[in-house]
Amino acid sequence: MKILIVRLSAIGDVVHCLPLAAQIKARLPQANITWLVEPPARALLENNPAIDQVVVFEKKDLTSRLKDPLQLGTVISKFKTLLTTLSANHFDLAIDAQGLLKSALLARASGAPVRVGFKGAREGADFFMTDTLDVGDYYNLTTHVVDHNIALANFAVDLLARRKNLVPEASPGTITFPLPIPKSSVQQEIKTLLSGHGVTGGGGSDDSRAQSNDAAPPPGSIPGAQPLPLRLNCPIAVLIPGTTWQTKIWPAQHWIDLGVGLIGAGVGRLIICGGIADEGTNQSIYKGIESRLGKNRHLIDLTGKTDLIQLIAVFQSANLVVAADSGPMHLAVASAGPWVVAIHGSTPWLRNGPYGPRGRAVYAGIVCQPCFSKTCALTTIECLRDLPASKVLQAIVETLD
Repeated sequence: MKILIVRLSAIGDVVHCLPLAAQIKARLPQANITWLVEPPARALLENNPAIDQVVVFEKKDLTSRLKDPLQLGTVISKFKTLLTTLSANHFDLAIDAQGLLKSALLARASGAPVRVGFKGAREGADFFMTDTLDVGDYYNLTTHVVDHNIALANFAVDLLARRKNLVPEASPGTITFPLPIPKSSVQQEIKTLLSGHGVTGGGGSDDSRAQSNDAAPPPGSIPGAQPLPLRLNCPIAVLIPGTTWQTKIWPAQHWIDLGVGLIGAGVGRLIICGGIADEGTNQSIYKGIESRLGKNRHLIDLTGKTDLIQLIAVFQSANLVVAADSGPMHLAVASAGPWVVAIHGSTPWLRNGPYGPRGRAVYAGIVCQPCFSKTCALTTIECLRDLPASKVLQAIVETLD
């Protein structure tokens, strides 16, 4: 029995869909699951215990080639190869977990006789499905995306079981996020990086010494807030400031204040992570913390130095991850190692926050929040501007307690 999952992007959305695959495997152990995905999230699905085959849709490459008329033949050839690969699998079921026209068309092109998606999906995607699940308003602010995906998995399994005269297993009592296991060499590499060795750019060496800056506030203090009488039992904490929407970006100065507070509270290693696009912002945050505390062996910048599998290893070694609403934040949740505190601006924390008991969302709680918009109607983004580091630090203390 062959099942196709179509969830092309983005990294956070792919992570949210991992429990769907795990649910299907648990209820139909005999199922062979193929996942159609775009390249950025590919590594999360290869060597994944819930996924038997990965097919990659090179959308960005094909789109860029279309700009050159001489590349049209190559684009057509590559797209035909993709469609041939899909149809050759003779899928019994295709699940469109993305709910867009592009994902629906690819599910339809797979040739699967049963195609399942959400009712009322955008761009008329549900028109190409044979069966749809009505969850009401898919974008409502209070139902988590993971819960929608679990419901879709159960709907698809029960539908296929009836058509194939199968008796599926009962739904498991726990929701899991299957991930590839980092190789021992990767784990050792990350262990070395987290120790501070091999990190360039200052502040990472064990030979450096924390130096007090006479002009700076005392270590651990946050301007405008009373010092917290605390000592955190947290050997390794990770900060992930970067994200996409402008209305999800917490100001760099707040990240600096938080970093100073965490190190002052006794965090052993404070790791700043992100992609290449985040290097400028993260370096300013790194330097801002360093300017307050002096050159500090507790602070390490791994921005642009980790791929997704290495990032999993970082998270599995950490005690705490503090992040904006982003793909890496959800990957931290899936890694099942650290406590995760997410900083929310425009996005709904009940729908898009860190899933499960080890996650917590922090937000200002102003009247227009969450607006679920990429732009601020007030142009002030005060939901993030007015969320102080002291409130986030207090949430961290309560979470770790």
